[in-house]
Amino acid sequence: MVARKGIRIYGHNPWLDNILGISLIAQKKCDEATKYLESARRLVEETDVEEFGEAYSGDGKKMWPTGLNDMRQTIVENLELCNKKLIY
Repeated sequence: MVARKGIRIYGHNPWLDNILGISLIAQKKCDEATKYLESARRLVEETDVEEFGEAYSGDGKKMWPTGLNDMRQTIVENLELCNKKLIY
C-alpha cells in the first residue's frame, strides 16, 4: 500500500494515517483502521491552519480554516464508522 510506504519513509501524519485508515475501512478491517485513524485524529488536532495551508496551497488562504475543520470532521466520522461497527 502506498500510504504504508509513505508512513515508513516520512513518518505518521494526519493525511497518510487517514488515507490508510479509509483504505482499511474499505477492506472491512476496522480494528487496524482505528489505530491509524486515532493517530490521524491526534495529529490533525496538532496541525495549525498555516501547516494545513502548506499542503493545500492551491485553495486560497481564506479556505484553509474551513479545510482544516473539514479534515478533522472527516477523521472523526471515519472513526465513528468503525466504532459503531457500521461497516462490518
